[in-house]
Amino acid sequence: SIPATDERPALPLRIYHITAHAEDDIEQTIRELVDPDGWKQEGRYLRLVSGKLVVRGEAKIHRKIHRLLVALGMIAQERPAPGFSGGIPVVGQHSLRARLR
Repeated sequence: SIPATDERPALPLRIYHITAHAEDDIEQTIRELVDPDGWKQEGRYLRLVSGKLVVRGEAKIHRKIHRLLVALGMIAQERPAPGFSGGIPVVGQHSLRARLR
């Protein structure tokens, strides 16, 4: 028989397209300002790659990162999709699988 596994749903992945010049330390800034103790949790991910900020985390983490990036002028304020709560950006986020196809 196949052993039971404790499979948790994958955390949402978002790609934020940075419109302003991203400082090299934006990753560290986000880690310090947005849930500093939580980045070691399994499944969370944050990396700046070619002007795109790739983040995997809970919806509350995406909301906080989005607000911070808007406040820093690094992304434009975007309207959430109809029926989509939380203010997570719609323009500028894509599925990583779709980007790799």
